[in-house]
Amino acid sequence: MRARNTDRIVRGIALSVVLLGVAGMGASRWMGRASAPRLIRDYHPDSAVPRIPFDGTIVEGILLGRDFDVVGADMYLLDMAAPRVVFLHNTDDRWKVSGGFGKRGGGPGELLQPSGIAVTDSPRTIIIADQNRLHFFDAAGSYVRSLTPELPCTMAAPQVAAVDGAILMSGRCVRGDTVFAELFHIAGNAGISIVRDVLYTMDGKTGSVFGASSFFTTSTGGGTFGGGTSDCTYRINVRNEPPQSTSVCGLGSSRYAFVPDEHLVAKAKAVAAARPWIAAALTLPDRLPVYVDRISIDGVSLLLRPVNNDSVAFRVAGSEADLAIAPVEGLIGCRAAGCLWIQQDTVAKMMFVPAARISTFVRTQ
Repeated sequence: MRARNTDRIVRGIALSVVLLGVAGMGASRWMGRASAPRLIRDYHPDSAVPRIPFDGTIVEGILLGRDFDVVGADMYLLDMAAPRVVFLHNTDDRWKVSGGFGKRGGGPGELLQPSGIAVTDSPRTIIIADQNRLHFFDAAGSYVRSLTPELPCTMAAPQVAAVDGAILMSGRCVRGDTVFAELFHIAGNAGISIVRDVLYTMDGKTGSVFGASSFFTTSTGGGTFGGGTSDCTYRINVRNEPPQSTSVCGLGSSRYAFVPDEHLVAKAKAVAAARPWIAAALTLPDRLPVYVDRISIDGVSLLLRPVNNDSVAFRVAGSEADLAIAPVEGLIGCRAAGCLWIQQDTVAKMMFVPAARISTFVRTQ
């Protein structure tokens, strides 16, 4: 698939389409495969562990919520299908749409396939990752400028983060016959690799096309990075020049079984038959990923670990103790301010769980 640069670029673009197409295969988004000392096939959480049931409220007009950021009482939600940015404001613990912007196209400030958003304060700036471009807008959504960083690999569905003045991009990057979750520091026009984590190899022997819902989560002075298919995360310090990473491994002694339904098996086979070059990587695994997202609260790193096809457990990194159980369906991901779920049927329903609420689970342990 990656024998020549031109072929690599073309198929990298095709891969991004495939990932977006099969990401809606229900529980399949949590598929992963890696060695582990213990496989748990039937998971039964303690009844005393707090549950976070989905109690979302309707958000009008959202087609495909893809990414978000929160600054104070304001949320910026990226609707990838429209495409546009939706402004929401929190009043009395209720999020309501307060505006937005976006126009489809390939011109300055126009959006083609936006997949990531970050918002800075003082001054308020909205940054959108759109394929290989970064667009910058002011607080009202007026276009300011664009940047096309020079990256050493083809990146699919990139996300962007801004912390302490540093701009970081993360996404799936193809290097040879291996696809990595990779994090870049954007310095001028260059994208400098900070760290990478193996997602899968094209022969299907390592990993899976499915892993973490987002690769990087901000925290004070940096954040936490990882793809979810290995048992490692990486702490990122942007206050160093250049930014540095420190690995933290051994995050769980157990892995949980993935049990696909017949519909999922049939769909995976159909996708693999239509795209032979990715068929091996689409082989259904027997194990769920080690984690699907991370969040740092009060200096404590928490993982969202998938424990069955329907649920994730909040756990302190390296611990096997459940702090809380939450649904898999609709999980967009976690940012410094909290975690977001959007379930979309005839209407979109959104649930945001702030970091302050999650911290109560940590303090009660």
